Amino acid sequence: MALVLVLGGISSGKSRFAEDWIARQAPGQPVLYVATVQAAGADAELQRKLDRHRARRPAHWTVREVVGTAALAAAAEADAGQPVLLDGLGLAVAAAIAEGDGREWWEQVERVAQRPGWTVVVSDEVGLGMVPLTPEGRKFADTLGECHQQLAAFAQQVIWVAAGIPVWVKGRDDGAQS
Repeated sequence: MALVLVLGGISSGKSRFAEDWIARQAPGQPVLYVATVQAAGADAELQRKLDRHRARRPAHWTVREVVGTAALAAAAEADAGQPVLLDGLGLAVAAAIAEGDGREWWEQVERVAQRPGWTVVVSDEVGLGMVPLTPEGRKFADTLGECHQQLAAFAQQVIWVAAGIPVWVKGRDDGAQS
């Protein structure tokens, strides 16, 4: 069992890859899918994207749509034997920062990193572009980068997905189930 961090750009195929990966590692098991976007209040384009995500997931998976610190807590507090897919960390961190709760949510990131059982965390890599112009943007990029580093230190595998193609940054994919 392992922690796996899946990084990539927006619409890079990272969520699809993560869903397929955890389904292979835990065939037939009821995965807890922690979605960090709530459908309520979504605009039409976002709703279409959420619908595409829903259509891909097996019916026996449990989905919890929660934001911010609550999303991190939901992943961290899942039953030890239950596989967890947290998609996506960037939105959870952005909402936690907006909640204004300082860095108390950081404990939840550490709990996610250390939980027993399969845990796959999907996140947007924001550190490849320009330095954000606003203090808020810089705080978000720096904070998410710190989270990625923390999770990568604990992860058995770190996978970068670009144009739907996974590249193993840490660990390897030998097709074996661990």
